[in-house]
Parts: sequence; structure tokens; C-alpha cells
Amino acid sequence: MPEPERVFRRSDALSDSDKDSREQVLQEDRLVAEALCEAGVMVTSSQDLLKTRERYPKAIPVLLEMLPKVQTYTLKEIIARSLGVREAKGKAEAGLIAAFDASLQDPGREAESLRWAIANTFEILGGGKGASASLLRLVTDPRSGGARGMLSLALAKTKNREAIPVLLKMLEEDDFTGFVVAGLGILGVEEAIPKLKLLAVSKGNAWIRREAKKALGRLGVDLQSEVGALPVAGRETVARSRKRAKPENAISGPIGSALEERLRVLAECGISLAHSVTPDSLTRLFSLALDEKEYYRDLLSVMGDEAEDGAQAAPSGYLSDNIWHFDTECIEGDGSYAAIAQRMVELAQGDLPLENIEDFVDLEEGEAWLSFSLDGKAYKWIAKVDADWVDPSIPPKFDELLVSRNAGRRFTYINLGGQDCLIGCATPKQRTALEARTGLEVFWLA
Repeated sequence: MPEPERVFRRSDALSDSDKDSREQVLQEDRLVAEALCEAGVMVTSSQDLLKTRERYPKAIPVLLEMLPKVQTYTLKEIIARSLGVREAKGKAEAGLIAAFDASLQDPGREAESLRWAIANTFEILGGGKGASASLLRLVTDPRSGGARGMLSLALAKTKNREAIPVLLKMLEEDDFTGFVVAGLGILGVEEAIPKLKLLAVSKGNAWIRREAKKALGRLGVDLQSEVGALPVAGRETVARSRKRAKPENAISGPIGSALEERLRVLAECGISLAHSVTPDSLTRLFSLALDEKEYYRDLLSVMGDEAEDGAQAAPSGYLSDNIWHFDTECIEGDGSYAAIAQRMVELAQGDLPLENIEDFVDLEEGEAWLSFSLDGKAYKWIAKVDADWVDPSIPPKFDELLVSRNAGRRFTYINLGGQDCLIGCATPKQRTALEARTGLEVFWLA
């Protein structure tokens, strides 16, 4: 799964970069691997820790010792990401903060990538024990750059109420909206509710809309029942989404015509709205300012979301059962992996008839598995627990099963450049057509 690996958060870091020579990277990788082996953690490369499903408490002190010693950003980032495990909580915070601080004088791409990796590790650690004050300092430091978004989410997980005015101010910065919205929900910031309502029904990024709805849910706000509290523009947007379906010919004007044409193209590639969903319910989500590729990307993302109006949904609850807008940060507890399996069944449209789907997820104990039966054979997949991120090895397994049944179709993957992606199910001909007609890169999931 080389391409999906990017969105599922794992990649081969031992490659050329602007500042790190490959020879130096490989030399430092050997030094770290040797130090780990001496501590009883048998690896051939520092990256092995990123791929293992086993816990490695003995590796934590070694990694912390090596973090300030290695000079390449590549190895620093590998170590920082390897510390994103629960056995590092309460031990790794000081070393990670020191590494972050040391990088602040460097505005380069590699330093920025390291800062992001460290911020991501803090988010995985739930903010990190005793790191609240440092995170508060770093999230307000402009030198933290793009990592400020993830830092804000990590800070929120410390439950430090001093973070609230900082996050409310950051909410006005477009670059970090999705992260900040999630953090405000975690902290239960009621004064953010009006802004969250507007974001939840905006025409902007689908991820931000989804996070705003999650945050409102944490705050006990039912968006549909709270329409009256929205400003006029917001009320009109929600009201349109709640109306019963109009006849398909109700679309009019340039936006409606453009949407109809794109829906026709997607249907020819095997992706259609559910029978109960009418195209006019989607017109509010698109702008003619989008170029062709962006239009298709956003349209597919909307089609792959759960419907807000039950009257505008397939029995599955989605607008389309041919595409899925998948958020990889979705493991919250029991039922999370079962829900993924059920959605893959729906996408396969009868070609992957899984039965007896069950799962178990214990984030605190670091244990998770998914079980089911297919064609009379029982399966049980052990999943690696990495906070609330999906185990990147699980989704491709469904594609492997589909291939083994000679169904003539496979699961597809479209990278959206963030923590979400699009998953579909297509024949080779449909996949080729989808790429050609939309301009999007479409990969097989496995």
C-alpha cells in the first residue's frame, strides 16, 4: 500500500532530503539500531519501531538518549514519531520539548516537518504529562509554523483551561481551523458554539464541517434543533438541507447544470447518489470558482459523507454507497473497526459478504481486533492501537480479500492531502475512467 501509506501516517523516512545526506542518515540509523539492540530491543533499523505491533518500553530511554545526539532531521523525526506510544507518556515530554525548541531557529522544510512530528506525538500522548505550560508557550510562538494546529489539539487534550482564550483567537486563523475546532470541543467551550454552528454548515472544507459537528455534539448541541439560534444565512443553509427532496428537474441555473453534468460523469465511472437522494440538495455545497479537479474532489467528498437529512440518504445513512469519505482518526472504542468493515461491505455491493462482524477496542490497554466470517472461513485481525488513528494495515486487507474472491472489482483510494481520503470500489475500467474524467489520481487500496 505505498500510496495510501501517506494518509495512514506511516512512510519510509530513510530517503534523500535537502539537508540530510543519505550516507549520514544511514549511519545514524545504524547507531540508533545498535543502541536499541544493546538494550534488548532487536531491530535492524530505527524505523522498525514504527512498523511493529509489539510494545517496546525498553526502547523509550534509548530513544530519548539518542534524540539530541542524532544530527539529521530524518532520524530526529523517526525517533519523535516512535515516542508516540503510551509507554512514553510521562517520560518523553521534556526531551520532545527540547527538540522542538532547538528547531525553532530553523525555518527550513525539514525543521518544519520535525516540529509537526513532535506536535503529532504530543497529540497521541494526550497532551503529555506536565507539558501543558510548554505547549501553551509553543502554540503562541509564530516560529512553530504549521505545527501550531496540531499543538493546539494536543494542548486541548491537557484540559488546561488557560488554553481557551488562545484557541478562540486561533479560531480566526484559517490555517488551523479544523484542529482548533476539535480542541474547543474537547475543552467544552460554550462561547465557541455560535462560531461552531456556522462552520458546521459552511461551504468550506468538509473536514472542518465534520469537526465542528463533532465539537457541537460534545457540547450537547443538536445542530438541526438549534437552527433558530443561527444568523439568517446559517438558518437558510440548514433549512435547505432539511427540506424534503424536490423533483430532480428542480435544479436550475449554472451551478445546478454544472453539478448535473459532473454527477453524470461520475455515474459513468460507477459512482452515483443513492436513489433517495436528489442532486438539488447538493447545490449549496459547490462554487463555480472551483477548477475541474477541485470540483470533483469536493463533490466526491460530499457524496461519501453521512447524510444530514434522513430523507436524503441511502439505507446505510450515506449519500452514496459507491464512495466513502474516510477519516483515519476514527477509532474511539468498541464498534469502530466493525463500522469500517460494514462500510466496506456496503461499498463492495455484494462482492464482499462479511458475516458475524465483531470487534474489540481498548485504547487505554492498547488492544484492538476485528473478527468476521467470509465464505465459511473465520478471520481475526489484530489492530495496532495508536491513539484514535486507524491501524494503517487494516483497510488494505479488505482489498486483498476482494482480490482473492475474483470479484472483478477492487477497493480504490484517493489521497486528499490530509488525514482523510476517499475509498471506493471499482473495476479496472471504471478506475481508469475516473482518473481520465476527473483528473484525480486513483490508486488500488492494497
